[in-house]
Amino acid sequence: MGSRYSRPFFPDAFNNRRQPSSKRVNNILKRLGSSLSGVYIDVADAELKDDEVYTVTLLFTILQDVAADPSAWADANKAADQIVDLWNDEKGIIVDKHFVESEDDVPISMLRTYTRLDFDSYTIRGDKAGGQPLSISI
Repeated sequence: MGSRYSRPFFPDAFNNRRQPSSKRVNNILKRLGSSLSGVYIDVADAELKDDEVYTVTLLFTILQDVAADPSAWADANKAADQIVDLWNDEKGIIVDKHFVESEDDVPISMLRTYTRLDFDSYTIRGDKAGGQPLSISI
């Protein structure tokens, strides 16, 4: 609930470029995202011109307990790959790197360079997370 009041800022130009794929991203998350605990992005905070490209790095995180399940790990990687493919098809966005990592393997120093994406229309709930609701936001 707190993320609804404290939203990360992204440039309008970047938000406009990723908007066309947002429904498809949500569909991917509904099908394959139950093992994801968060999606984080490293992107310039400047408003770029139409002929300039946002180069981004994405970090997808999963809980350690979920990472121990090979099928959940595979679903997380498949979801990440499909989201990256969608974004790379958007005009003006290039995902140059992406990672799928267990939360236990992501140091706080790494998170300082990333901003959490908020997918407001999608909240993950599942027993694989120990009954804990997981939320991903864009």
